[in-house]
Amino acid sequence: MRILYAMLAVLMVAVFAITSMWYVGFQAEREVARAVVQGDEKLASYIERISKAAWFITATFGEEAQSTAFQEVCATGNEPSTDVKYDYTEYLRTVLRTYPYVREYIFTYTASGRTYTLSLGPQSEISEEMFPTKTAAFRTRELVASLLRGNEISMERIETYRDGSLVIPYTMAFRTEEGVVAGSMTTLIALQEFFRDFEDAPPKNLFVVDSEGHYLWHTNTEKRGELAAGKDSSFFSDYPEAYPDILAGRGERRVKDGNRYIQVRPIYVAFEVVVNCVSRKLNTQHVSPQHYVWFIGYEE
Repeated sequence: MRILYAMLAVLMVAVFAITSMWYVGFQAEREVARAVVQGDEKLASYIERISKAAWFITATFGEEAQSTAFQEVCATGNEPSTDVKYDYTEYLRTVLRTYPYVREYIFTYTASGRTYTLSLGPQSEISEEMFPTKTAAFRTRELVASLLRGNEISMERIETYRDGSLVIPYTMAFRTEEGVVAGSMTTLIALQEFFRDFEDAPPKNLFVVDSEGHYLWHTNTEKRGELAAGKDSSFFSDYPEAYPDILAGRGERRVKDGNRYIQVRPIYVAFEVVVNCVSRKLNTQHVSPQHYVWFIGYEE
């Protein structure tokens, strides 16, 4: 009988131990699930802001494709006529003053080899320039345009603008009915437009990195300026254990770095975004690897 009691006691201890382990694991899973939900809630408005910017910027190219100037270039293979160009330039002037994040328009015309630029200066003055010969910038724009079809647009590598700010070039091709490239239109978009209103009480160390690990935005303004200054990204030293998991894009939404947990979500800013709960595919091709996916995250 004593042996039986002893066996029952051992069994009860084992059951209690297993139950305790299960409960601890269950609580841990609940804690992770709760943290992920909180992460979703905290990051939702920031992801929405980036998504809306990407959608609005790319959608405007569809509108430009319907303009009289665009249609005329595609129909004739030449620069638009004087009257059409004047009206279109006046329209672009209004756009530049209304949307300061549009930093510059660059037009190339294959037949004449000329490049025309229209930009907004620091005092809100409009600057126009015409380059009569095929410059290095012209050849770059023509190469990008040759890779596009129909109304496709490119999202190219981030560049440093002449005032030291960062811009993303978006390009669309002018093509004749025969499919020959007649020119291109490039719009330089201020990178910070994607992060407007981020300063409003963000979570701890909120950051956005591109697929190469460059900080595109960070609550620390010094880190935010690394890319423009040509410095190595501190992202890799900030999260020495977690950065492979973050940039791998395997779907992890909560990763560990030492004794810290980082909430992270991918944003496919060049391909597909969700705006007002609706998935929207972007008409973007010839995308720089830098923009294949962005990651937004913060420290718990």
